[in-house]
Amino acid sequence: MKQLNRFRNWGVYLLFVFCLACLRSLSAATPLVNHSDLWRFHKGTNAPQTDWQRIPEAALNVDWGSGNGGFGYGDSGLLGQSTVLSDMQNRYTTVYLRHSFTLATAVDAMAHLQLTVDYDDGYVAHLDGVEITRSTTAPAGLPLHTAVATDLHEASCCDASMNPASVLDLGVIGNRLAAGIHVLAIQGFNESLGSSDFHLIVDLAWVSANECPPNTICTNTTWHAAEGPFLLTADTLVGPGAILTIEAGTQVRFLPGISLRAGVGGGLDIQGTEAAPVTFAINTGTNMWGELAADGTNSFLTVRHAEVVGGAVKFRNGAMGLLEDCYVHDYKSGITPIAGCTNAKGVTVRRSHFSVYHETLWQYTRMLVEDSLFENPNNPSSDALDFDGVPAGSIIRRCTFRHGPQTNTDAIDLGSGTLGVVVEDCLMYDFPNDKGVSIGENSFGIIIRNCLIYGCDSGVAVKDNCTAVVHDCTFVKNDFGFRNYNKANPSSPTGGGHVTESYNNILWDNLTTVSLLNSSTVIADHSNYSKTNWSGLGNVSVDPQFVDAAQRDYRLPTQSPLLRSGRNGNPIGTHFPVGAPMAPSHPSFTSITADSNQVRLRFWVDSEKTYSLLASESLATNSWTLVTNLQPTLRPRQVELHQPLIGTHQFLKLITVSQVR
Repeated sequence: MKQLNRFRNWGVYLLFVFCLACLRSLSAATPLVNHSDLWRFHKGTNAPQTDWQRIPEAALNVDWGSGNGGFGYGDSGLLGQSTVLSDMQNRYTTVYLRHSFTLATAVDAMAHLQLTVDYDDGYVAHLDGVEITRSTTAPAGLPLHTAVATDLHEASCCDASMNPASVLDLGVIGNRLAAGIHVLAIQGFNESLGSSDFHLIVDLAWVSANECPPNTICTNTTWHAAEGPFLLTADTLVGPGAILTIEAGTQVRFLPGISLRAGVGGGLDIQGTEAAPVTFAINTGTNMWGELAADGTNSFLTVRHAEVVGGAVKFRNGAMGLLEDCYVHDYKSGITPIAGCTNAKGVTVRRSHFSVYHETLWQYTRMLVEDSLFENPNNPSSDALDFDGVPAGSIIRRCTFRHGPQTNTDAIDLGSGTLGVVVEDCLMYDFPNDKGVSIGENSFGIIIRNCLIYGCDSGVAVKDNCTAVVHDCTFVKNDFGFRNYNKANPSSPTGGGHVTESYNNILWDNLTTVSLLNSSTVIADHSNYSKTNWSGLGNVSVDPQFVDAAQRDYRLPTQSPLLRSGRNGNPIGTHFPVGAPMAPSHPSFTSITADSNQVRLRFWVDSEKTYSLLASESLATNSWTLVTNLQPTLRPRQVELHQPLIGTHQFLKLITVSQVR
């Protein structure tokens, strides 16, 4: 196994030389801020003043103290800690640090900025008021003084799961270090108020443009399957102008907490294939490793045909991302999302499968999510897919969301100023304690169309003056069909949510068809609402006569009164199939090819359904012969069957025999 880290043992010298082509580790750096310098610090018993990350030293309030770094408590054997915060345990979870330094001349714009952080449990770092990096355990957004880290992260000493100090290449300096006064500011987070330890030891330096920082890939590099597995023992960065290509079939292994990232101007290109996927996993045991990520302007992460187990996939701060034909699963690291983005340039998720995880969280990024399966987000407060501040033009289509058993867990949560997102052709079921689609927090103009939602607390909930258009959908067997209300202030007479237009919808056999509180509204026409006499042109309340409701087949048969009752004589309800091709509402062939001797069929077999393939030489006789039965396996799979061709033509159909839930 090829080991990628800084070696200090002559016994592995030859292995180190073998790795020089892929990972150089030169240590020369010019200090800007040393951890042992005199720092100003503010205890998180209350919030610091506004702009604490950049204001002059003289403007700091009297509640800022002074002390030599590093800072923390517990783990007395940790080197580099000078100021002990003996009152932190059970009193406050955050500490604010800052150090001002003066440059007589500007630093070379082509040099690299390097931050070294030894920490327990999380941090966000700023230079002159601009965020430059944050740990994967840091809470999202602008954290409050009461915030906590999202997971444990041990420092470099005194614990069985200790981690080496992170040495981060923050990219070319550009104009960030002109002559004058600068401020390095850090907010540190403990994982809980009663935690037994906290540490924050920080150094800032610059590295000459002709040197490669430690644990950094600085030139175009390829990892070949035949040379693997590759073991990462320290956080590894792809630097500016470099691309790390990982070929099909390659295995990459990590020690606990270790990550592989593309930084500013760097790229990660994962080139798996259906026959030979790339795998990313922990080296041994069941601990979680860190993340596969692109973080920084003009960085990119492209992942095709990969299995990512026990780690996260992230895109941040100007990165471009593609996640295609991937299986990302079994990542339960506190409340850290298994996948997501923050302020990325654009991210596409296509034909991918997420299973057993704490939510996916996509923030402030233009998104395309299609043909993907999200299942078993089984932590509390673990939305299968969460959009925050996602801009208009973003789309979620042909996806399946299922099995979110815990409280406060939606299939899709649209919030924090999400605008104009389209959700279409999706299947959502088994979120018994929350919504199929939840819309809130200043999100407007959401469009939900041609979706099937069943077995949820609510089909669609619109809250707090937010707005949505819903059409050609079927909501059945939920506690509520539509549920609109004021979540922020439930006692207010106003402030509810609004479905501003809805048509061609079936809301049938829900415990409550429509619930409107706080002056909420639903405007509907040409829809079928059970147990109501809803006002609006063409609205009815009749039995849809679903094909087989017991087997969740909510198609309309030819005798249904709703088949031509929608706008312009169209059917009311969902047009099937919907959902991800790998886990659809109804099976379908993805490809059919034939020659003179045989027919080649390709299709998906869902992990929760049993299918039968039938053949006939004539539709007139309706005489079908069983070709084969296809049983579910642990995960959805693509199947290719070769069927002998008898005569000049043949009819084939794929049907669902049974399903688990």
